[in-house]
Amino acid sequence: VNPVRFRPNMLLDLPADPRVGEVLRIGDVELTVAEPASRCVIPSLAQASVPEPDDEILKMLARHHRIAVGDRGKAAVFGVYANVVRPGVLSRGDEVAVSC
Repeated sequence: VNPVRFRPNMLLDLPADPRVGEVLRIGDVELTVAEPASRCVIPSLAQASVPEPDDEILKMLARHHRIAVGDRGKAAVFGVYANVVRPGVLSRGDEVAVSC
């Protein structure tokens, strides 16, 4: 799946999505995970850089990545939203440290 479909701000190579409340340190930057990123139909639609629609993406997420998101009930999720605790500089290839 082309990651562009999900319009990420950043892609991290981690074994799993970080959990709410965990802290990510990348370069000089520190982020706190706020919530899982619930997904709508947009990633499955044709887009400028991925012109073919993919009807299976949301179905797959709903089957394998459906969890409770805050007080909104269950949703298909992929990725997380995070808040900047300490701004700074990060670069491609910087190590990512995840802590509680």
